[in-house]
Amino acid sequence: MSEQVIELTTKIGREEVEKQLAYQCAALITGQKVSNTFITQRSNIVRLVSIFKGTSIACRLLCVKGNKATFLLYRKGALEKYLSSPEIKDKLCEYGYFDIAPAMMLKKLSQRYAAHICKGEEFPHEMGLFLGYPPEDVKGFVEEKGRGYKLSGYWKVYGDADYCRKLFASFDLAREQLVRLVAGGADMRWITMAYEPV
Repeated sequence: MSEQVIELTTKIGREEVEKQLAYQCAALITGQKVSNTFITQRSNIVRLVSIFKGTSIACRLLCVKGNKATFLLYRKGALEKYLSSPEIKDKLCEYGYFDIAPAMMLKKLSQRYAAHICKGEEFPHEMGLFLGYPPEDVKGFVEEKGRGYKLSGYWKVYGDADYCRKLFASFDLAREQLVRLVAGGADMRWITMAYEPV
C-alpha cells in the first residue's frame, strides 16, 4: 500500500461505516472475494444495511455484543455457488454442516459464532471456508494452531503461498482504490453499485 493511502487510513474515524468498509471490505465490494466479516458499532447497523439494500451484497448479522455488531457480508450468488462446490461441501460436512441449503449453513454459522462470542465456546474455524479461504489454509490453521504458516496476510497461508501473495496484492490494490475514493468524498453505496456484477 502506498504511503499516501497509509496516511489516509490512519485518519479514518473507525466510527464511520463507509470508511471502515473501504478499508476492511474492498476485496468483497470489488468482487474479488465472496464474503467478508465486518465488525462495527451497533449504531451503524441501519446505515450498513441501507448501503447494500438492493445490491448483490447481503448483510448477515452474526452477533451483537455490547456496542459491537459483527456481520458476514457476502455476494449472494457467488457465495451460494462457492458453498455448493463438492470440495467445500465435503469440508463443511466435516464441521457438521449436513444441510447443504446455503440459508441453513449461514444460520448454523451464525449460531456457532454467537456462541463463541457470547458464551466463550470454541471459535468456529469453518468460518474461513465461508470467507473463501482455500481449504488447505483453513485445515493448516486448525492443525498447526496458527503456527508454521508460509505467509501471513489477509489470512495465514499453509498451501500455495505464491498464489496467495498475488491475491493479497490484488486485495491491497482494491483497498487502496476504495480508500482513495471514500477519502475523496465518494459515497459507499455509489461505489458498491459501480461494482455490481452484470
